[in-house]
Amino acid sequence: MHCSGRSAATNSAIGSHPRCRFRLAFTLVELLVVVSVIGILIAMLLPAVGQIREAARRIGCSNNLRQLSVAVSNYHSSNFKFPPGSVIGQGAGWSAFILEQIDQGPLARSIDLTDRSGAANGSGTAAHWLDRNIPGDGGLNEQACEQILSVFRCGSDPVSDQIPSGNTLGVTIEARYASSYMGVATGTQKTSSFLYARPSGGAPRREIAKQSRNGLLAPTQPAAYYGISRLPTKVRQSDVKDGLSNTVLIGEGVFDTSRLVNESGDDVNRGVDHWIIGSPENDFGQDMSEFLGSTAIEINMYHQWSDARLKPLSESTLRKRFSEMAFGFASWHAENLVNFAMGDGSVRVVESKIDPQVYSNLGNFRDGQLIEDF
Repeated sequence: MHCSGRSAATNSAIGSHPRCRFRLAFTLVELLVVVSVIGILIAMLLPAVGQIREAARRIGCSNNLRQLSVAVSNYHSSNFKFPPGSVIGQGAGWSAFILEQIDQGPLARSIDLTDRSGAANGSGTAAHWLDRNIPGDGGLNEQACEQILSVFRCGSDPVSDQIPSGNTLGVTIEARYASSYMGVATGTQKTSSFLYARPSGGAPRREIAKQSRNGLLAPTQPAAYYGISRLPTKVRQSDVKDGLSNTVLIGEGVFDTSRLVNESGDDVNRGVDHWIIGSPENDFGQDMSEFLGSTAIEINMYHQWSDARLKPLSESTLRKRFSEMAFGFASWHAENLVNFAMGDGSVRVVESKIDPQVYSNLGNFRDGQLIEDF
């Protein structure tokens, strides 16, 4: 018996016949099976989607580093030296010197790089990066520190675009732009305090500071500071004994300025922070980890120290650990991988399992170690 080819009335009359009934919906059991299958498929696909997104963020990070390394190379072509990693007593970091090379000419020309340090700590330069009311300046230096420049930010970095900086000289930069990248200042020192000269250290301290500046983006101390003579540093490609392809130039750094209370009740700021353009702390507190890092520090050290491992430590030890974390390279990428731009413009992935001595050598352009595989 067929239902087609009949009149509407006839079909209506026979519609109740078993062979003419149409399935208009799933049964409850069938619906539950379909929902379960869809749920399983989603559970299987989500990790793959997450991995694809992380891979895309890692590629984006590599592209940023490649662009920055090319900019540094172009700066060298024009100035016959690498840009200074930071200018002690003046406050600018390496990112301020390559703005022209990343198509930020107007921003570069708005910055006043006059050294106002004189011979006293924080005597003028620190305020120059903080105060919008300095005569003739109009706060342009501070505004430059607030610019959103995505080339300095890794897509995996969870830090906000603009955040208040710490209090310096009673003033805060309210919307400072955080950076995911640090220049390599040294491959042999674990604290940035050894990278600048002090009057109390005399000639030995000056020699230590000079020899410690063995990274491609080493700091320089061009003006009398703390009442001592100048200690300028220039790094040229011809100085690199290892070859540019064997020497790291810029690497990733994590950002964390949250506070930790240890078991003794001491409240300590992690102070793991990195910024673009300039820094009052670079003048006032000689905090070169604002722009720079060291390969002498364990790679991804930040991720090796959980809060549970940190809380039993004393306040002084905590401050030392956080200082090392701030001066060490680390990333938010999966599998403990950290991206680095090399001196020749290439980008390499460094794993946490790298031999510490090999890692240290990668940051030191003076050691003459040719590292072909790492």
